Amino acid sequence: MIADSSFLVALFHPDDKFHSKAVSEFASNEATITVPDRIVEEVLTVFSYRKGWKHALQILGKMRSNSRFEFRRLSERDWGGVIEMSVSIAKKISFADYVVLYLSSAEDQLPLTYDRQMLKAAKARK
Repeated sequence: MIADSSFLVALFHPDDKFHSKAVSEFASNEATITVPDRIVEEVLTVFSYRKGWKHALQILGKMRSNSRFEFRRLSERDWGGVIEMSVSIAKKISFADYVVLYLSSAEDQLPLTYDRQMLKAAKARK
């Protein structure tokens, strides 16, 4: 399962409107959750702005210490696939969202996201 920042922020931020849903989804599924490097950047940025850098690093530490999370750097092949997908879809979403869409599509799965536009794009690719 490929995680989007919307899922991870909800999982680790008790005040997020999707927090309960994210906690429930995380608890009810034992699958490995792949976190692309671009999503790590987004999550750290969100928590850094909201709670400070120290808190952001604590969140990263929680993810790193949990064996359910797997971090993934984009390969050259992935990079090319993401660029091709962004050109072919041409939706107004972030590059990090395209990364999640590409990796989810490659695994023939829907991404772990609460972003409606991204989920709509992912469903259209299936």
